[in-house]
Amino acid sequence: MDPLVEMSSKRWPEIRDSFDTRKPRDITGYYMMDIPLRHPELVDAFSIKVFCPYGLIENGAVLFIDKGALKEVVILAKNNNTEQLEKAIVNAKRIDWSEVLCVPWADAPVTRLMKRVCPKIGVKMIKSTATIRHVRSKDSEPFEDLEAPPGTYTAPLDVKHVDQVDRAWVFRYPTSPRF
Repeated sequence: MDPLVEMSSKRWPEIRDSFDTRKPRDITGYYMMDIPLRHPELVDAFSIKVFCPYGLIENGAVLFIDKGALKEVVILAKNNNTEQLEKAIVNAKRIDWSEVLCVPWADAPVTRLMKRVCPKIGVKMIKSTATIRHVRSKDSEPFEDLEAPPGTYTAPLDVKHVDQVDRAWVFRYPTSPRF
């Protein structure tokens, strides 16, 4: 049996809620699990799958997101002890490490985990940059501390802007406008 156990979508709310206990540390995990629950159309469009090491939510979660040319592996650690998560990733048969995979963001425990795991599975980490979280309260004014160059403004995006944003987006791929 593979150590990364696929979790039924019926368990996804439970996984999401398990990341709601230690804010702001686990806020990324909470929202990463919340997105497919709020937007179920994305689950099929991007073949989103959620796995837990040994089927235990307390061990964290691993999401696979297939965006066509780009495949993402999102690793969500529940705490600084990533031993079970690491063991499951190293021994998993579900991950084809010969493919080019993107770990789109990683907090400090996951970054350390990846640095330990890569040599064990024969993967080369191409680029690693720090992930910085910006947590705002519900009372924060939108764009209150933003400085824009003269003659520019910031406003919410509309659907008509999707193609323009996609053309400039660093992580562009064939199906990114749908995302």
